[in-house]
Amino acid sequence: MADLEQDEKPACYKERGSFLSDRQITLNVRLDYAEWSDAHKHIQRTAVRVPAYGATLVPFRWMLRENAYDIAKELGIDVSPEREPTDPPFLARTDWVQNHDNQQILLDAFAQQCVEKESLVFFYAKRTPLADDDRRVIVAVGLLSHKGKVEQYDYDTKAPKGHLRAMMWERPIQHSIRPDNNSPGHFIGGIVLPYHAILERAAKDASLEAPQFLACAPDEARTQFSYASEHVSHGVAITSLLACKTALERPSKHLTGPWQKQIDWIDEQINRLWKLRGPCPGLGSALSALEDGFNGTLFALTLSASLSETDDPWEITDKIFRKKLSAPSGAPKLTAMLRKRWEHLHKEAPKLAALLRLLSRFELTRDQAVRWFEKKDLTDAVLENSICFTSAIDMNLIRSGFGRLIAASSRLMTY
Repeated sequence: MADLEQDEKPACYKERGSFLSDRQITLNVRLDYAEWSDAHKHIQRTAVRVPAYGATLVPFRWMLRENAYDIAKELGIDVSPEREPTDPPFLARTDWVQNHDNQQILLDAFAQQCVEKESLVFFYAKRTPLADDDRRVIVAVGLLSHKGKVEQYDYDTKAPKGHLRAMMWERPIQHSIRPDNNSPGHFIGGIVLPYHAILERAAKDASLEAPQFLACAPDEARTQFSYASEHVSHGVAITSLLACKTALERPSKHLTGPWQKQIDWIDEQINRLWKLRGPCPGLGSALSALEDGFNGTLFALTLSASLSETDDPWEITDKIFRKKLSAPSGAPKLTAMLRKRWEHLHKEAPKLAALLRLLSRFELTRDQAVRWFEKKDLTDAVLENSICFTSAIDMNLIRSGFGRLIAASSRLMTY
């Protein structure tokens, strides 16, 4: 594909289909409006250089106006609808954030949570030849090795003063997956599911059912595997890696390959995710349920930066709310009313306080946490159920099956 002219390259070239290419590729990105809007004619086609074994992050969901301002409020970032252009008039009617500053703040906020040498990168497909359904199929998983910058488009030197500006949304990244020189056709530094080999084998063996070899993202996490690029929560990442592990265990009976090496890599990532996930993955959502308008997510994010692996986020949160510790830098303000409510909850309504703490143990959205916290008539039953559950099941079994447990719990909490 590198030898083709830009206009001859297939769509997959831009859609991250070259993520295993061993050479740098160049995408010549063009803002669609510049093709027909006089107000955008000065915005030029601009090169984005994607490194070998790389791709681009494009967080479409974050750039939709229906989501952008809620995301900004949740993260405490300065994105304002007041900045959005209204000339030409069609810009005010589009679905997308148009202001250059708003775009850059959102794009950088998305990338800030992607940590080099630590964050996992899941490559997925919406459709494959292996099954006739719309599940999100995981194709490969690696670590984020490097993340680049987003840049402005190039502008015509004759552009009018005060011209419209725009950011390119494509951020180049590089991942850790590389060919395994000791096992041609296989990879190290991550996993690539052997779908091509399975298709070839299935063409020769009619008894082989190709769909059973797919690794699919959990249905309840569909949003996290949509809109091109999106963040994946720790719980969903664990569940997705378990699906990959199962999918790799099956071909070992039909295909030769270093499957155990790849399974070991998955186990290593799952163990690491358990530590990163911590004991209170829903702390931010639970705190948001405590008082309408309090940004619990931002509090949890700022707190997590200062925690060690042995720290209990809930205990430290309690000390902060009681003024025994200082709030982390960048945390939302704890009002006197909020501190008073925290104190009242623990003294006068200990069961509700226990419910709030229990909710922090689950990977819930803010709305899910609010709904359960407001079901005060169910508090006794929920707490009793949690006590019976933890006393009846060996904790080692809970740990070994927790990826599926969290997925099931998330589904239950949704309804």
